[in-house]
Amino acid sequence: MHVLDTATIGLNENSNSLFRIRCFPNPFRYSTCIQYFLQDPAGVSMEIYGMTGIRVKTVTTVFQDRGTHRVIWNGNNDGGEPLPAGIYNVVIRSGNETGQARVILVR
Repeated sequence: MHVLDTATIGLNENSNSLFRIRCFPNPFRYSTCIQYFLQDPAGVSMEIYGMTGIRVKTVTTVFQDRGTHRVIWNGNNDGGEPLPAGIYNVVIRSGNETGQARVILVR
């Protein structure tokens, strides 16, 4: 297993809040685990975007408790069809805060 970027992603310049997004494995062939941390309970949405900026998948939109959360993404779009190999942006939003990480899908 090869892990590329597990950097901590800041939400905005005036916030000390962090999502601490981690995606593993990355690159991935069949599925990747997207792990993130919430400092406070909050409504969270997670979406996947292609490099052209078009949303290809809404992964989750739920209210979650404080702590570490994990979501598995299988590389499919909203229609359940496999996406082509490429680089995708994972975008997590909660209130006014946004974090993102990149994942690489290989086929």
